[in-house]
Amino acid sequence: TYKFPPTTPAAEAYYDLISDDAFISPEYVRAAVDVMQSDKNVAIVCDRQMNVGPFPELDMGCGRVGEDNTRPVEGPILECAFVAPVLHLATLWANGGIDTRFFINGFDTDICWRTWAGGNAVWQLEGDQVIHAHKGGMNGKDVISAFAGHGYRYQDAWRLYEKWSGADW
Repeated sequence: TYKFPPTTPAAEAYYDLISDDAFISPEYVRAAVDVMQSDKNVAIVCDRQMNVGPFPELDMGCGRVGEDNTRPVEGPILECAFVAPVLHLATLWANGGIDTRFFINGFDTDICWRTWAGGNAVWQLEGDQVIHAHKGGMNGKDVISAFAGHGYRYQDAWRLYEKWSGADW
């Protein structure tokens, strides 16, 4: 569950969109804001989260990794799973805000892609500073509800395809 950010932010307002099953290190938000303040082109900062809980294999997290294919590295990234991203609000709304037609597994990709299409960047911090403690599927109850949530993933994947298949960015 997310509480969406205000639609009329101050020019330098930032928002940490934290999932209710995420835990962040105390330094995470400050590090994310530091990146955005040092590079005004960066509009979203995320962390490659560490996934724990009953169904970590169901997570669609993504991220840049080093040559050993396990260690997260810092740098630009096409998209990130929104477990606890820090967003530059003025840029978020300038690029179209949040498309509420998406369910839980598409709006984050859409926002990242619109950020890039708008000329801004999405950045990943180095290290695991966010723990995603999966409550289990989409509502934390059982495997059945977890797999029911996959229907929304396919719906969101199709919506992403329809929206972005002809994009030239």
